[in-house]
Amino acid sequence: MSDFKEIDQELLNGYLQSLGRDVLAKMLELYVRQSTTYIENIQHALTSQSQESWEEACHKMKGAAGSVGLIEAHAQLASLEKSTQNWDEKAQAFQSLQVCNQNSIAKFNLWLTQ
Repeated sequence: MSDFKEIDQELLNGYLQSLGRDVLAKMLELYVRQSTTYIENIQHALTSQSQESWEEACHKMKGAAGSVGLIEAHAQLASLEKSTQNWDEKAQAFQSLQVCNQNSIAKFNLWLTQ
């Protein structure tokens, strides 16, 4: 079995038992769409160097990631949300977040299909 440290398997198993695989697949689909918007909002905050927008966008994405059990993305967003790093450092952290988010989505999808 693959290593699924990026996702909260306990939470997802609970969802799977109570809601079923189809609903879980729809939850993932919704998260993928939402996270695209959140990533765009974080990028905009980065470009405009708006700490308030940065915190708001990170907070929203953090909640969404947590609700679908993407614990690694959630942890990165929790750290980034109140980050006081300079904007260059935030830009690097943002790149890391995008990779983490894609990896977490892929792990969720792989877990769901097993």
